[in-house]
Amino acid sequence: MDKTIEERQTQGISESWSLRDFRNMKGKMQIGKFAKADEATGEVREFTSCVFTDPNNPNQQTNKTFVAFSSKLGTMSAKEIVNDVDNLQVVKLQESGSYVLCKKGANTWEDVDF
Repeated sequence: MDKTIEERQTQGISESWSLRDFRNMKGKMQIGKFAKADEATGEVREFTSCVFTDPNNPNQQTNKTFVAFSSKLGTMSAKEIVNDVDNLQVVKLQESGSYVLCKKGANTWEDVDF
């Protein structure tokens, strides 16, 4: 069952990095379209995500890190990300361990409501 926005926001942020630092740590960034089936309904949902590929890890199963766009940020093109790179960060959510791309700022947790 999907969590409410309030439940997702209360899970907290365990770590954060500037987008540049995250890229240096996780590898080359690309933006791609993906599809995932909902476990409960079987409905296939398409989504756009950032994918970082670690060139130092030859295992194709573990060398990719997916980073979702926060809903308040919205999906961005590669050009938009490059133009705004100094205002973006990646956060790791405490409960789920998921990564989210959002704007930098004191109220970052308010933007992480994907």
